[in-house]
Amino acid sequence: HVFRMGGDEFVILLPDLTESLAAEQQAQTLMALFNQPFLLDQAEYHVTISVGISFYPQDGKSVDVLMKNADTAMYNAKIHRNEFSSYMPDMNMKAHDRLRLESDLRRALEQEQFTLAYQPLVNLATNKVVGVEALVRWLHPQRGLLPPGEFIPLTEENGLILQLGE
Repeated sequence: HVFRMGGDEFVILLPDLTESLAAEQQAQTLMALFNQPFLLDQAEYHVTISVGISFYPQDGKSVDVLMKNADTAMYNAKIHRNEFSSYMPDMNMKAHDRLRLESDLRRALEQEQFTLAYQPLVNLATNKVVGVEALVRWLHPQRGLLPPGEFIPLTEENGLILQLGE
């Protein structure tokens, strides 16, 4: 049973699967269908998918909880792109932390909590500075100085990278 939830999100209900290995095999089979590009009007389109898996009853006893947990697992899979992920209870905490960081990020842009650090670019043959690289830094009010690896990927995913660049 395949259901389109809206946009580019679909749900596949597999009521006969009872173990995670079978679900993972189904996910791999589904993902393999997208390995080759699609040809439309003489143009090739490469599509990637991310799959989130949840099981009844261990991951939820209602459709709403199962869907929420599968969605959480899917967003976990999206971090690595073109992957699948089975729901784990600790994902809810990670998802909450991620939402909190995104909210903080939006506020940080409004409040201009970012600074630039300049790193010299040196020609090793002449030992002369030939330029500088501007590196963004975020001084978070509660968490202190955050390394770019903690917030730059999030800005790229949610479209805030251009605003940050400005």
